[in-house]
Amino acid sequence: MKKIAVLVLVLVLSLPLFADDILDYVYVTKNGSLKTNGKGTLSGTVEIPESIDGITVREIAGKAFYGWDEVTQFILPDSIEEIEDGAFSCCSSLTTINIPDKVEEIGDSAFKNCYNLTSITFGNSVREIGNNSFYGCDSLEEIKLPSSVKTIGYGAFDSCDSLTDIHFGGTHSKWNSIKFKNNWRYENDSPMTVHCLDSKIVFDD
Repeated sequence: MKKIAVLVLVLVLSLPLFADDILDYVYVTKNGSLKTNGKGTLSGTVEIPESIDGITVREIAGKAFYGWDEVTQFILPDSIEEIEDGAFSCCSSLTTINIPDKVEEIGDSAFKNCYNLTSITFGNSVREIGNNSFYGCDSLEEIKLPSSVKTIGYGAFDSCDSLTDIHFGGTHSKWNSIKFKNNWRYENDSPMTVHCLDSKIVFDD
């Protein structure tokens, strides 16, 4: 009997913290914007619910999870359409994030200074990556950008010192049609390669 009780306890402790736990820290406005009551104490994997009190969660509000530095992964619901400015900035333990397919805009500084972020999966609808959105994510080595991207903001990937490869889901000419703002990428001694469907572009400055 004791062995069974210990096994159950181990299984419970190993589970990620899902929606029921995060409800202690979040609320949603009438227009579906998810906000928080301040910095939470959750750690590990945190799943954000698709709806709260019958209201569909459609956006992550500005600075909603700013400084939640013990969370390693946020699981976002498919209902999310927008990630606002600074929504996940300074989440220093964050390693993985998946951007849902409905998201078209990633706000300014949305993931700024997420130093341990190593994996980003962008949805197929992302059109705009805001200013400084991934600034300081210096554990990123490569990313995949969908062909839907139209704008990459100022400093979006600045100080991403390990970023050497961008895999773009469109052609070279489509890459050239993206509106780039000044200093969108880091500049250091290591070259960065953009892999388009039909060619490669090497930035070597």
